[in-house]
Amino acid sequence: MTPVIKELEEKYGDRVVFISIMLGNASSKAFQQIASEFIREHGLDWIHVVDSDLKVFREYNVRGTPTYVILNKEHMEVSRLIGSGTTEKALEEALKKALQ
Repeated sequence: MTPVIKELEEKYGDRVVFISIMLGNASSKAFQQIASEFIREHGLDWIHVVDSDLKVFREYNVRGTPTYVILNKEHMEVSRLIGSGTTEKALEEALKKALQ
């Protein structure tokens, strides 16, 4: 989904804050290198956070990945899309809903 998220960020990034939460060991040099290379190679210029202790996953009740949680400007959840079958169209519709 990286290309899809990138395209949506390019389209809506001036009105929406995109944040990717990665599960991994933030103190691991190998993880840092792999994550940094992936972000750089794909030109992903939105916020990326490593959730080593699952704090964000627990706060948002994320049970698996990918999970897309769409919040409105009041930081209230307006959409949740789960699974690798999530489409670009579904994500874009969720973003539009949050922008209303």
